[in-house]
Amino acid sequence: MDQAISEINKRLDKLTTFIEQNMLTKQEFEGFRSEIPTRADFAQLLSSVDGIARSFVTTEQELRITSARTLHMEDWIRKAASKLGIRYNP
Repeated sequence: MDQAISEINKRLDKLTTFIEQNMLTKQEFEGFRSEIPTRADFAQLLSSVDGIARSFVTTEQELRITSARTLHMEDWIRKAASKLGIRYNP
């Protein structure tokens, strides 16, 4: 019987050591919890990402408009060059 109790005590000691080494105390958890981002942090990050996405869309639209204008001017230059008898090489 003493042998069985001794074995149980050894196993409990190992379990206690494991818990002490690997588990957080309430104070450690609260300290760690303060480092975790909050919903407000995620909301602010989401707003930033949305702003970047809007900026990307705006830039893409501006590039398309600029490209269309450039092609329009290129066509105008070609027509003007042919009417004026000037050779145009883009």
